[in-house]
Amino acid sequence: PGDRMRLQLDLRGRVMRAVDGSHPYAAVARGPVVLARDVRLGQEPIDAPVASFGDDGGFTQLDAAAPPPGIAMAFSAGKVRLCDYASAGNTWSPGSQYRVWMPERR
Repeated sequence: PGDRMRLQLDLRGRVMRAVDGSHPYAAVARGPVVLARDVRLGQEPIDAPVASFGDDGGFTQLDAAAPPPGIAMAFSAGKVRLCDYASAGNTWSPGSQYRVWMPERR
């Protein structure tokens, strides 16, 4: 009785980068939540390369956006719209596409 727990999370947009051969890829997380591009956010084609995310020590600015139906949370990172991974592609339709690792333009 009377025990308390305090959880403090860094909710800045954290950019993770990977290289597949000669192509750079980036993924973004917000605290413990991985973010993804989803076609419902109006960005087709989903596989199109994105402009490089701002690099402020491995972080990018995330601005909250109104999520469409079926998506729990949405953000904008510059011109790239992202949603929580749990919501990404959860329509069960063949056209439901999403991407966590995004190819970056050089």
